Amino acid sequence: MTLAPALALTMGEPAGIGGDITLMAWVNSAPTLPPFFVIDDPARLTALSDQLGLSIPIQSIDQPEDAALVFSK
Repeated sequence: MTLAPALALTMGEPAGIGGDITLMAWVNSAPTLPPFFVIDDPARLTALSDQLGLSIPIQSIDQPEDAALVFSK
């Protein structure tokens, strides 16, 4: 079986709500989401996750194909 390529999400406006939406989508729909990765600073996403009171495992990847491996954990 061939996996579909992972979706790439960009940070968008640094002062915007893109990070919030991305993290909330992960929490609320993680089992149904296709693999994706966020082009952002992992430390910023971790801090935002903490501010929102969420427990999200932010993990860096080296290449887009690694996103599917992270999602399978």
